[in-house]
Amino acid sequence: MVDKASPNQSWAGLQQPSPPPEEGSSDNLQGFPHTEWLKDVDAWWHAQPGEVSQQVYSIYRKLLLSSHFYNALAGLNSSSAQTVADAATALADHPRMPCENPGKGTGSDEVVKEYAGRLGSLLEGLRSHEGDFDAGRSAREVIFHENKLTLYHYHPLASSHSRIATPVLIVYALVNRPTILDLQKGHSAIAAMLQSGLDVYLVDWGCPDEGDRHLGLDDYINSQLHRCIGVICTLHLRESINLLGVCQGGVLALCYSALHQESVKNLVLMVTPVDFHTKDDILSQWVRHVDIDLMVDTLGNIPGGMLSRAFLALKPYQLQIQKYLDLVGSIKMHGDNLAKISNFIAMEEWIFDSPDQAGEAFRYFVQSCYQQNRLIRGELEIGGKCIDLNRLEIPILNLYAQQDHLVPPDASRALQQVVGSNDYEEIVAPGGHIGVFVSQRSLNRVFPAICDWFQARE
Repeated sequence: MVDKASPNQSWAGLQQPSPPPEEGSSDNLQGFPHTEWLKDVDAWWHAQPGEVSQQVYSIYRKLLLSSHFYNALAGLNSSSAQTVADAATALADHPRMPCENPGKGTGSDEVVKEYAGRLGSLLEGLRSHEGDFDAGRSAREVIFHENKLTLYHYHPLASSHSRIATPVLIVYALVNRPTILDLQKGHSAIAAMLQSGLDVYLVDWGCPDEGDRHLGLDDYINSQLHRCIGVICTLHLRESINLLGVCQGGVLALCYSALHQESVKNLVLMVTPVDFHTKDDILSQWVRHVDIDLMVDTLGNIPGGMLSRAFLALKPYQLQIQKYLDLVGSIKMHGDNLAKISNFIAMEEWIFDSPDQAGEAFRYFVQSCYQQNRLIRGELEIGGKCIDLNRLEIPILNLYAQQDHLVPPDASRALQQVVGSNDYEEIVAPGGHIGVFVSQRSLNRVFPAICDWFQARE
């Protein structure tokens, strides 16, 4: 048992991660990120006459912010190397680069061509890459399937001896695909859990179609999730299992645990929002002004692509332009590193492969949580029953990310003030919302710590 008022001191090594590096800037770049290539361009600018430098800067800025540039790079979310290469060619060959006052004879065209050439060189190495990202993923088998839902069981690793007899079920969010948890070899939370000795199951909600538009949170929690847990309990001859909820899936796991405590032995939450009205929650502040009824009544199911673009808009420059420039700069420094490029494309595929959302579940979740903040107030109802977190007495480990812009730390830490459990601990993980599941620093530290927490309660 630990004191709820403060995290367990045993996690001290995880509570003080190094702060993120500050972004470089200069007067000429006006806040643009300092990749290695941008440093070269900046130095070149300073070596030119003032008028020429300003003209080149105008061209370059227009290039970065143009829809044509973004559309060309959007090919990176495809696993087809040829498609990506064609996008680079289209960029290089485009006859009307978006610029103003190009300045004949100033060398402006050469700068644009140089950048296009660098981008083309980067993507040239992808021509023979088939994009088979499944090859490095963890082996698994289907245990249960119903409608769109699939329950997977991951094969134990030969190099690991299972230390935890109680199986753990990962409850992922409805709004994204769980492939981020097993992205690639070396970037897999699932593999880290298996290596740590956990017996891992995963619920994949699938992609709802028009026939599923009336599914509500009660269907997902009290029907689909409940049946998955029943299947696992039957296979292992147990009355309860461990749950690990991720982001929105953490909210589902939290609600399920409050309704069915007898079926949950221990609960781990990762980057899970509980208080949806914290002052630094930009997504919540946006969503509070959206007419959700009009949206659902008009669209039925909510397109996954619409939500992907909304998440990108939270950090428009960093998530839609800077990451591509950083990749170009990285390849210039480290060469044609196919593994790095492959990982980048796998991440892009995940970002732009979001499932549609069942209309009624989306309506109730957004209105009740983001707009009305009912969960932390004890007013959220699932299946006609109120979710009273104060009555939740099972052991809880709450993990949040220090630089999370989607689920700010305060949104997760609020659970400590309302939950009834006397066995409550927190882990502060380095990185952002997604980095928790793919960065080496997190994989090497966070998931062994989770396994140790389970082991201590086995």
